[in-house]
Amino acid sequence: KVGMKVYLSLSVGTIGSSEKSDARTLDWIKELYADGLFQEYQFSINTPMPGTPLFEEAKNDGSLISDDIGTYNGMGNCVLSYPGYSSEQIMKSFRDFEEFGALIYRQNMEKGVHYSMYDKEWVKHILAITPISETYK
Repeated sequence: KVGMKVYLSLSVGTIGSSEKSDARTLDWIKELYADGLFQEYQFSINTPMPGTPLFEEAKNDGSLISDDIGTYNGMGNCVLSYPGYSSEQIMKSFRDFEEFGALIYRQNMEKGVHYSMYDKEWVKHILAITPISETYK
C-alpha cells in the first residue's frame, strides 16, 4: 500500500445508458468500495452544456427536454430524456447513487476519514498553493 486515496467521479444518464445499466454501474461501484478500491466518489446527472457536441446532439435528436439554462446543474435536474430511459427514471437512478454516496460519507466520518474539498483541514496545504474559489477558504 502506498497511501494513495482514490476519488471516483461519474455521470448518471449518459447517452446509451439505461436504468438497468446505471443500476449495474452502482452495483459495481458498491463492489469496488467494499474491496477498498476507492474512498470517496462524486456523481452527477449527465448534462449537456450549450456549445458542446453533446448539447447539439441532444437538441437535434430530441432528447434535450429543457432550454432553461438555469436547470443545467447536473445535481438536481435532469434535462435529458431518452427512449426507454426517461428523465424521471434518470432522477431515480441519481437518487440511488446519492443514497450510496451518503452512506460512504457517514462511514468515512465514523472512521475519522476526512479528505474532501469540503474538509478545510485536509485541503489546507492545497489551498495555500493553488488559486481556488474563496468559497473554500
